[in-house]
Amino acid sequence: MKTIEQLLTTMNLFKNINPNEILNILNQLNPHTKKYEQDTTIFHPGETNSLIGIILKGSIQIYKDDYWGNRSILTELGYGELFGEVYALTNEILGVTVKTTAESEILFIDIKKILECSKLNNSYIQLVTNLLSEFAQKNLLLTRKIDILSKQSTREKVLTYLSAQSLKSRSSI
Repeated sequence: MKTIEQLLTTMNLFKNINPNEILNILNQLNPHTKKYEQDTTIFHPGETNSLIGIILKGSIQIYKDDYWGNRSILTELGYGELFGEVYALTNEILGVTVKTTAESEILFIDIKKILECSKLNNSYIQLVTNLLSEFAQKNLLLTRKIDILSKQSTREKVLTYLSAQSLKSRSSI
């Protein structure tokens, strides 16, 4: 298993930042790690959250339960993946549940520490740029899902998905 430092250097969040600077940045952000047992809820719907989580060990599931008890799994994330950033940045009330699916260890960083950092050097600017890039990638993914799921028939959904894959690979169907 990689050390925290090795993991962070491979993440998009810390892309184009000197590995020696990553630890300096991290120390300024006062991160903390927390261990969770399997099936432990990390974030509950109705809460607000200012933390970004990075999975150091284990896996999580983000899901939404509707009024009638139906569960929609939005995503499953594992080692080295980032979560919570959208709610942390917008200060919106959580509409989802974040729960561990295995024994897990999470590194938490308070988004306010990133945004209020007094040392705006190139590494911090790069960190914020990378964070915005993460938002954009997730936004694109969600837009694609909405496009597919908004179609009326299964046939239209499959054709929309295949068309998107064709565009992505720059080939024709």
